[in-house]
Amino acid sequence: MKRRRSSVKTRFFNLPLKYQLSIIFTAIVLVFVGVLLFSFVMYYRIQTDYWYERTNQELQLIVSGVENQCKGIDKISYSMVEDRELQDTLLHIASENPGSRVSYADESVLMDKVRDYTFKDSAILTVGIITPRTVQYYSRNIQRAYSGKSLAFIEEYGQKFDGRSSWAVLQPEQDGVGCIRAFKSVKPFGIQNLGTLFIEANVSALFQQGEPEHNRRESLLVLDRSTLQTVFSSYEGEQSFARLLQGDSGFGRTRVAGEKYLYSYQLSGYTDWYFLGLTRFDDMFAETFVLQYVLLSICILIYVGGLFLTIRFIGVIISPLEKLTLRMKQVGQGEFHVSEEALAPRKGKTSEIRSLEFDFDRMVHEIDSLIYESYSKELQLRDYELRSLQLEMNPHFLYNTLESIKWKARVCGQTDIVVMANSLGKLLRGVLRQSRPEISLEEELTLLGHYMAIQAIRYEDRLRFESSVQAITAGILVPKLLLQPLVENAIVYGLEQTAKICTVKLMIRQRGERLHLLIKDDGAGMERDFVRRLQQGEIEPRGFGIGIKNIRERLRLLYGDKGKMRVMSRPGIGTVVCISLPLRSKEEESDGGQDDFDIGR
Repeated sequence: MKRRRSSVKTRFFNLPLKYQLSIIFTAIVLVFVGVLLFSFVMYYRIQTDYWYERTNQELQLIVSGVENQCKGIDKISYSMVEDRELQDTLLHIASENPGSRVSYADESVLMDKVRDYTFKDSAILTVGIITPRTVQYYSRNIQRAYSGKSLAFIEEYGQKFDGRSSWAVLQPEQDGVGCIRAFKSVKPFGIQNLGTLFIEANVSALFQQGEPEHNRRESLLVLDRSTLQTVFSSYEGEQSFARLLQGDSGFGRTRVAGEKYLYSYQLSGYTDWYFLGLTRFDDMFAETFVLQYVLLSICILIYVGGLFLTIRFIGVIISPLEKLTLRMKQVGQGEFHVSEEALAPRKGKTSEIRSLEFDFDRMVHEIDSLIYESYSKELQLRDYELRSLQLEMNPHFLYNTLESIKWKARVCGQTDIVVMANSLGKLLRGVLRQSRPEISLEEELTLLGHYMAIQAIRYEDRLRFESSVQAITAGILVPKLLLQPLVENAIVYGLEQTAKICTVKLMIRQRGERLHLLIKDDGAGMERDFVRRLQQGEIEPRGFGIGIKNIRERLRLLYGDKGKMRVMSRPGIGTVVCISLPLRSKEEESDGGQDDFDIGR
């Protein structure tokens, strides 16, 4: 068995790709069709059960409504039996000579009573009283006539139940159904039969009350259990359904006059009637049958069309795969060049193979760009190192000259010159001695202190410098000559452009894994266009020759997108420079978050 399975597997993978795809596609379609057919069968069963349940529930509502209406009419009939005036009138009629005519007064009382009780309930159509001497009944809205046969049946039927109410078909030819009760006297001296009371119900109000609109396609039949006589029927045919009534309730399918029906029935214990509901099978499942044919047609079209397209366009799939394989081999040999045509955005939708080819070319292009960028950074760093080495050539002459100036000034008693020469020497020594691009924050602040010592003597009371450094971890690295050029710009473009006193503030804060620096002055400020030109390097920097553009470029080389710098200035108010760096120490480098600058002005 294992050998046969292995042989089939080997043969399959040895087939050409177009045959493999055709077999796979055929198998997928067959599975899809099978699952679709199975789902449709399950859906058909669920829908059938739903319709059975729905018709049964609606039938229960109708039975409950009819029983409530019948109970209400029975209460009215009992009220008539207990009516004292009606009792007295019937007793007076019964006590008179049987051959004499009933008095007009008694007939008027009977007519008034039956008319009044006719309007007690909207489901009542006719109320009547039958006595051996007279018959009085009143019908609402229509003229109702009862044959002698119907009146005799009502009188005979009512005497069977000894004063209890019962429901029966009053006039089969007119679909008349109602409550019949023997009218007995309630005198203490004995019970006397005074006549028969009947109340005919409005068939429409009794059997079609509250029927929902979506139930219009269903038929309702009501049959008497003992005689199987039809009490009510909304079915237009003349078919007999007595054979379906087995037990107190049930449901199923039947065929009537060549058409399928779903039926459910229930026996009313109050009226002893069978309620049978019929629903046309085709009406309920018409949409389902249409859906079945549509789905089968779609499956056939998908299979035939898909197989045709698979065979016809198989070359379109294989060709990109071969090109992609060849491209991978070229990249493996070091060929990273990608043409602009290959990188052009695709218009419209493309296949997965085309997308894979495009994504691969874009990835190769990005790798080539990263290699070039890394190489450029390395060249720039080496250029910075070369410049640093050039500056370090023979620095001893500068140091010795500054030492000579310092001692000469000290001999002459020129204290300011001594301080300036000493600070300048230490500043130059710190700048020229460090060849690496980053130094500790403590060293950077020391260099800034030497620079400010020189500027304090130069500008005297016109320059005020305030420094605030809080909660800084020891050993944090920052780019060399980061603070001094920014403070120098604040002096050059803030202090020198105004005659008032200028205050330069330096604030340094550590927030999580980032270091935030702020240099702020309240000098002359700058126009927006001047700030733009300054950041783009269009204005020649002064002092040490390090401008804003140089600082921004060094931040990009050292930290990438994680180094942030922002310059804000308003004429007459001052300038603020905000810098945010990831924390880096001598032992390790940690990538910080993207917290906003939160030092404040």
